[in-house]
Amino acid sequence: MCYNVNSSFHINTKHKRKSMDKEVLDHFYSEFSILQEAVAQFKSGNLSSKEYAHIAAHYGTSPQPGQDNQHILRLGLPGGRLNKEKIRFLLNTIGDYHIENLKITFSQSIQFHDLNLDTVLKILPKAWEAGFISVGNGSDYTKNVICSPLTGLKPGEYINVIPYVEAASNYLLKYQSVAALPTNFKISFSSSKDNEGHASFNDLGFAARQNRHFDVYAGGGLGENPRLGILVGNNINPQHILYYIRTMMDVLAEYSYTKARYIPTYLGDNEFLEIFEKKLKSVMEQKDLDLTLTARSIPKKGDGETQENFRLKKQKQKGLYYVKYMPVGGFFEPEMLKKIYMNIVTMKLVELRLSTDGGVYIANLTAKEAETIYEITKGGAENLFEASIICAGNQHCRDGLINTQNLLDDCMQRIRKMGIDENLLPKLHISGCAASCSAQQIASLGFQGIHSTFTATPCVSIYYNGSKQLGTERLAKVAHSIPVDKVPDFLADLADVLHRENLCYDEWIEGHMNQFINLLDKYCPY
Repeated sequence: MCYNVNSSFHINTKHKRKSMDKEVLDHFYSEFSILQEAVAQFKSGNLSSKEYAHIAAHYGTSPQPGQDNQHILRLGLPGGRLNKEKIRFLLNTIGDYHIENLKITFSQSIQFHDLNLDTVLKILPKAWEAGFISVGNGSDYTKNVICSPLTGLKPGEYINVIPYVEAASNYLLKYQSVAALPTNFKISFSSSKDNEGHASFNDLGFAARQNRHFDVYAGGGLGENPRLGILVGNNINPQHILYYIRTMMDVLAEYSYTKARYIPTYLGDNEFLEIFEKKLKSVMEQKDLDLTLTARSIPKKGDGETQENFRLKKQKQKGLYYVKYMPVGGFFEPEMLKKIYMNIVTMKLVELRLSTDGGVYIANLTAKEAETIYEITKGGAENLFEASIICAGNQHCRDGLINTQNLLDDCMQRIRKMGIDENLLPKLHISGCAASCSAQQIASLGFQGIHSTFTATPCVSIYYNGSKQLGTERLAKVAHSIPVDKVPDFLADLADVLHRENLCYDEWIEGHMNQFINLLDKYCPY
């Protein structure tokens, strides 16, 4: 299936090169021969799949499980901002290489699936020229800098963090071009209390305050053995963010044998904080990393008002709106991306924002434009339950232990067969392994594929009562493991309770945790 747009939409190389700093782009090209050689060695049988995957992951690509001839490629965008030029690049790439499976990841990146090796090598340089980041996006070094996807647009936010996200990303990429970090490094920004950027549980996170300053958290992280971050900066001036970034990089360089969240576990919180503060003082004395940044305005006027709903909401700019589209199940249909593009191409200043839950926001719309986009994006999630998050699962990921798509489909079919109001149910977070690709560690209700020592049947651990809200953030509790094929029945029992008590899950769980565990006991095989 080909989704190529008209050839006149192709971006010429000279124009694209301006999308990324020349020093960074030259560094990407200087390392490209390493991947090319690894591909050649893998094809000839001189590298095993595991050996090749270790090298290739640094470039944002890896083999899919049991399919050495099919590969994924992850392309990052700081803050998940996708302008029309980048959409054109994606559509041309999808059309040129007949790509049918793409996914928006937890790290606000675009992930292509089912690529052969020659295609990976052809796409990568073009993607770099177009301003996408792949180096480090699947392995060590710096990850894509993420943030609250609606920053600069959502009413009630404290800071538009986009300028700081871009400054952080540029600093990291330039550092990466001259020195390597010993482990991966995730940075996030949250613009308000909803903590959509996950600032308080990342390697390093900047959480906006109402006074337009930041609180800074370090040493947190999801994945295996998750933990909340430690407050290392209270009420800091935004112009000082690079000092904290460089300090955390120095901490990672010193404790190079482990991930960021394990350092305070090993040292103790107090010693970690003491070391961080000492290094911060040194960085601030020796380096000039002050920033002076201004957020861009959106010079666009509305054309009236329209009715808000689950997907269509007002922006803080008077008369402007955004519409969210989230595919049920997580894989983004190329045809929908093309449909969105063909409708927004003539709309002034409209852009896409990738969310941290697998969806996309179409932003800066007038009321009439919002109504148009709302209509053409019907068919995706229309409530929290339909907006459930899944990782790629064992069909597409080497670490996946369960088929996440099948599990979500089975759960939805079971609930719909009951005829119960789906609005009573929460957003599910379903992950195939202990990684944080669906953020089950902070879910109000989540499922994680595990190896069970009690049964050969695939099982999941149950996560519940987590929260990402700043001030009340907490890691989810982990309950029993149950066979994966029993999850739809468990969810049906839960839905029946919610229906009888006429409460949505998030209201009900606070006062009924013992009842929740009792429901699970019914499906526990040991």
